[in-house]
Amino acid sequence: MPASNSGSDAGVLVRLSRFSYAYPDRADFVLKQVTMAIGTGECHCIVGPTGSGKTTLLLAIRGLLPPEGRRQGEVILAGGGGRPRARAGLVLQNPETQLLGTSLGAEVAFGLENHCVAPHQMATRVRAALAKVGLNRALDMTIDRLSMGQKYRGLLAGLLVMEPDLLLLDEPGAQLDPRGLEKLAAVIKALKQAGKSLLICDHRPELLASVIDACWQIDAAGRIFQLQKIPAAAQNRNVADPPGRMPDEARVVIRARGIGLQTEAGTDIWSDLSFCVKQGERIAIHGPNGAGKTSLVRCLAGLARPDCGSIEVLGTRPEKGLCRGKIGVLFQNPQKQLFETTVLDEAAFAARRLGKSDQTVEKKVRNLLTRLGIDHLRGTSPHKLSFGQKHLVALASVLAGDPQILILDDPFAGLDRESTRRVMDLLAEASAHGTTVLWTVHHPQMLEQWASRTISLAGLRKGAPLETSRDPSGPVPSEKRLAPLIKTPAGAMLALSLTLSIFAFAARTVPLLALLTGINLVVLALACPRPFSIMGRSLRFFFWQTALIVVLYAIRFGLQTGALAGARVGWQLFLAFWPAMIFMASTSQPRITKALSRVLPHRTAFVIAVCLKFLPVLMREMQSIRETQILRGARLMPRDIKNPRYWPDWIRCLLVPTLIQTLSLSGDIALAASARDFGIHGRRTCWPGD
Repeated sequence: MPASNSGSDAGVLVRLSRFSYAYPDRADFVLKQVTMAIGTGECHCIVGPTGSGKTTLLLAIRGLLPPEGRRQGEVILAGGGGRPRARAGLVLQNPETQLLGTSLGAEVAFGLENHCVAPHQMATRVRAALAKVGLNRALDMTIDRLSMGQKYRGLLAGLLVMEPDLLLLDEPGAQLDPRGLEKLAAVIKALKQAGKSLLICDHRPELLASVIDACWQIDAAGRIFQLQKIPAAAQNRNVADPPGRMPDEARVVIRARGIGLQTEAGTDIWSDLSFCVKQGERIAIHGPNGAGKTSLVRCLAGLARPDCGSIEVLGTRPEKGLCRGKIGVLFQNPQKQLFETTVLDEAAFAARRLGKSDQTVEKKVRNLLTRLGIDHLRGTSPHKLSFGQKHLVALASVLAGDPQILILDDPFAGLDRESTRRVMDLLAEASAHGTTVLWTVHHPQMLEQWASRTISLAGLRKGAPLETSRDPSGPVPSEKRLAPLIKTPAGAMLALSLTLSIFAFAARTVPLLALLTGINLVVLALACPRPFSIMGRSLRFFFWQTALIVVLYAIRFGLQTGALAGARVGWQLFLAFWPAMIFMASTSQPRITKALSRVLPHRTAFVIAVCLKFLPVLMREMQSIRETQILRGARLMPRDIKNPRYWPDWIRCLLVPTLIQTLSLSGDIALAASARDFGIHGRRTCWPGD
């Protein structure tokens, strides 16, 4: 590992001196007596157990910790002696909740808008920042079309355009495939050569060892010390098949024949995929970002159907309502299934739904929590844990149900080495007892000694490649977009949407509600570029919103009276929200901001526009939460509405996690905006590209 010059004051960019911090609602300090320094042009990495305070340290350097918390010591960024105070930029772990623009150009220019840079100067600086991260794409390309690796580099460009001296990256490699990591390492190397400093938090520093100058360890108590060398990759123990059960005798539990899946645009995600899995096998599914690993997980769990071919799981076609207790699924985001008030109750939910006695369930869950190293958290609210700790709680909940098939989507995200080892031991034990285990992974070499077989999704996608490169010196064409039948000014669309929403609240009869529905359909068909796609999302939103209202009304007024009244109220509320959905689908975010700025302060208008942008994301999250909870045993199928004893599930298992996800998303958005200096000036300029 290259020598670091951070031990002396010469060239030191940031220094922490005996720094300690405790959050407002906690008595103990998360960080204790942290002392470290980073020199100009250096890349430092921090490793440590899950929940040890690595993200807190990044927030402290960026100045984004809650001011109400208790702090001791100092965090000093270079300054004084004629030198300006160093500027730091922060990228957090999940790119999806930090992308605040609708197009690539608008996303990268966000910080320039906050610093009131003249619009005519933005395009040149945005292109220069994109070139530094090797993302030569059209500035009007929609964010949704970028791969995960491209999104992360887009966030880096959004920082570089503001010319920071220090970049703070929270687990940058967690969601990147090997190719994405190679590109990230190349970007970091170029930034170091340009005099930029970096501080990275990551559980696997060996993946970026070629660009790391110093490595630090945070222990479970929040103390930090410098390591002499970068920790080597954890060695996977080869777990043999249990004696007496030969692979040839194991029965097939999953069989896929020629399956294929396409995007809404008709592009193949993967095609002609065939494989079979036998009881007790350990299967690793790998492939680059965008190869369709999560899509395959959803098909195997009965949450989606392939466009062609067939899948059999345990001898039948998988259906989410029929997989309770048989298939356990752990998705990438554990937040989607947390709703209980304690870790113990959360981990016990699925097992209790199987009818096991409380004593048996508690004993099993306590054992799982101990094996995973989180038994000391059993009385803690799961919503206050770190991402990695939430992941362990969600895994305990899945394992407690003793499923026949265990499907894990990126199960080691956010986990330190010790937690990863604990998880692997539990999965090996479950496999030895006959449980079939499948998991997705970006890096197949992580588990090459542990898996019975691997399934590669690389090369199964027809059509356009996952990521292509362009000549940086050549022109970048604009993205072709579908045009609506009628292009309506943003102000006029806003006025129309508000009018329709107001009339929806005033409507009291079925004929008036039907008339408003017809008017919205006409506006949808004329003003939106993809009316059928918007219509599909709208119908899903209408169904689940109305279902929740019907349940609440039926509980209050009885099934017969409450169901009819709840259905009418649900229809009315949907018509109040629907115009806003149509408005967002027909109007870009900058146009929404401009329209709202005519009647509201500019910053308020921007916040509303960003919240509206994430509303469709929240609707997708609600559907995802419902699917996850059904697999855990919650009664959230349409037919379950008829039985009053299942109504509490619609509130506990769907409404509560959705509200929690909403609050979490709001917090992530606010933190991402603050990290890019939103609100430092009373007015903002506006990206001209859209």
